[in-house]
Amino acid sequence: MRKILSALILTIGLGLLSHPLVSDAATDYDAYEAQAEVNVNGHFVHMDVHPVLDKNRLFIPIRALESLGLSYSWDPSSQTTTIQSKEMEGVKLEVKVGNEMAFINGVDEQMDAPAQIKNGRVLVPIRFVSENLGYHVNYETIRKIVFITSNAYKFDVSLLSQKDLQAARKAAISLPFEASFKTLGFSTKALHNYTFPAGRADMFLFNDSYTSSIVEIKDGKAVVLGQYVYGARSDFAYTAGNFTDLADPVLRPLFEDNVNYSKNLNGTTLTYYTDDEGNIKRFSSSGSIKIYSDIIQKLPINK
Repeated sequence: MRKILSALILTIGLGLLSHPLVSDAATDYDAYEAQAEVNVNGHFVHMDVHPVLDKNRLFIPIRALESLGLSYSWDPSSQTTTIQSKEMEGVKLEVKVGNEMAFINGVDEQMDAPAQIKNGRVLVPIRFVSENLGYHVNYETIRKIVFITSNAYKFDVSLLSQKDLQAARKAAISLPFEASFKTLGFSTKALHNYTFPAGRADMFLFNDSYTSSIVEIKDGKAVVLGQYVYGARSDFAYTAGNFTDLADPVLRPLFEDNVNYSKNLNGTTLTYYTDDEGNIKRFSSSGSIKIYSDIIQKLPINK
């Protein structure tokens, strides 16, 4: 048990050592909250403005839905955006910034919250807009990711077993987490870290510098087996889910020969792996990543 815990602490610690300090004092990484990300039909999308959670209402930039075939126009004089989607042919949705009334084919309908503008981008209440235009929305709170799918979308499970491990692992983290238990529910921190067993994409550990989630891919679903938060002396301060401790043999691959991917506060990535001679290697991305799934960098070896 002690050996496994030591390996886990090293795995998480390696990622945290790379994060830049933002002051002369020791940095409290837990203070940095994650921004919400958007995944559309199994792919993360680039955004210059991230979704906003305001009074339990989630607002998303309209541009994030373009990959679903949505089209829109903007009238600056009336502060009104007109939205149409191929999912609901013939349906036109008009939303005015600051107004809780929307118009669907000219018929007014109450929204749960008015649209807003942030940094020059129009953000709309995602559930109202997407469901009225034929999309499905799932907000995963563990990582703060909005998953949006069209009626025709179905995840291709063969993506998880392809020989290209980078692509397979990108597909794995593009699945929404599902849990059969009450999750710990702590706020999501910004320092996201993924640890995969060497040579595999069907299991990983997700850590945000505070909460760790053990995830296994089953039948094309990302099932959370359990969660934990470390306390003093490497014991558990909090636990949840279907595991008793980290000595569970099922979890051993995560803490032995593994590959670790992490995202720094400045948006760059740091990747750790062990080469064929048993040496720990690491490398960083040359610049800030544009899309969330780029956390999973390509390794020099197939591991």
